[in-house]
Amino acid sequence: RVWAAISQWQGMFTAADVSAQLGLSRVTIRKYLNLLAENRFLGLDLFFGNVGRPVSRYKILKGK
Repeated sequence: RVWAAISQWQGMFTAADVSAQLGLSRVTIRKYLNLLAENRFLGLDLFFGNVGRPVSRYKILKGK
């Protein structure tokens, strides 16, 4: 379900984006996304805003 959901995204997405689409918790989605990033199916970029915690943004790596 997670891969099917993220394969529809164009560009960058966050765990919160996928969580809202699937109705699963952000923590659960973040675990799946981090596993996919560790196995090089996803790229991971940390976005640092002006305040607060950084946001992990993901994208599907080409050829996957």
